[in-house]
Amino acid sequence: MGEWRNGLRVGLKNQWEQSRVGSNPTSPTKQFHLEKYNQSNLAYAIGLITTDGSLSKDGRHTALRSSDLQLLETFKWCLKITNNITQSDPKHHKLASKPTYLVQLGDVALYRFLQEIGLTPAKTYTIGPLSIPDQYFPDFVRGHLDGDGTIMSYQDNYNVYRQRRYSVHRLSLRFLSASQEHIEWMQTEIKRLTRCSGAVYDRPPKYNGCVSMWNLKYSKRESARLIDWMYYSEGLPCLERKKLKVDEARKALASYQRKTYCRIPPERYS
Repeated sequence: MGEWRNGLRVGLKNQWEQSRVGSNPTSPTKQFHLEKYNQSNLAYAIGLITTDGSLSKDGRHTALRSSDLQLLETFKWCLKITNNITQSDPKHHKLASKPTYLVQLGDVALYRFLQEIGLTPAKTYTIGPLSIPDQYFPDFVRGHLDGDGTIMSYQDNYNVYRQRRYSVHRLSLRFLSASQEHIEWMQTEIKRLTRCSGAVYDRPPKYNGCVSMWNLKYSKRESARLIDWMYYSEGLPCLERKKLKVDEARKALASYQRKTYCRIPPERYS
């Protein structure tokens, strides 16, 4: 479990790096008080900022945008803030199918802390490894999933094998990023902590002027393990609509029974 500093794990201490910053970004006179936060909740919020958030170039403001008001309220709860949620200007989100909302906070200490663990302004294509302590990594990954990931969970009744229909539950998790370096770091860290390998692949852009997205996808068995790893107890901060999918997947997997097969006698082949 490493420290949080310069975007890299630099030791085996289970600590968060302390930083000293002031109300003026260039005046290091105020200490960042980590004890103010529940660190699991903070790690979850950092996962959201990593995917759907941004750091302003003014050295002070951090913002999170989402079409899910519940997610923004959860983000505020994790950071213990009461800032207003406002609707974003539609002209900045021309491809969005739903209205998007914004919550912004001006906390220089938090801003500098986020910089020290590896986040930067204009990070979409340049983000790389982040310094996340191992014990809070499940919370960070859950925030990453809620921000820019997908859970596919459904009953597949339409496959045909040798003229016989069968029903099977499909489950997969997928994480997205425009940065290949970041998504490969995610794969490496998750494999180190859970032994779930996943697969990284490039998805071409759907529209002209867009960029490719890097995907980290997990199979059914690995997805089930990751779900238990990320949602390790009830009452954790999460996106409720995705948590419903998680609960449905857990219920389906608990009741799922593999078919029994018998060996075909050799004489049947003659």
